Amino acid sequence: MAIRISAEAYEDVVRKLQDAEQNHELIADVWKILADAGDVYAANAYAIIAERDDPVSIFSQIVQAHWDRVAGPEARQARP
Repeated sequence: MAIRISAEAYEDVVRKLQDAEQNHELIADVWKILADAGDVYAANAYAIIAERDDPVSIFSQIVQAHWDRVAGPEARQARP
């Protein structure tokens, strides 16, 4: 299913994706724009990413546990 977003929202997505290499928090903004346009996958991704630094969030706990298993706690703690 295709979603419809305005040209302005599209330009915002493109700009934030280009800037995301320096600022990882912009990725959550991109998912939010797409979620607001009706993209269900984006809505789920936004829910996970937006809460990743909330220590009581179940999403955050799952991401941290997975990161620790795959790369080790030192790698997770060293992330920007």
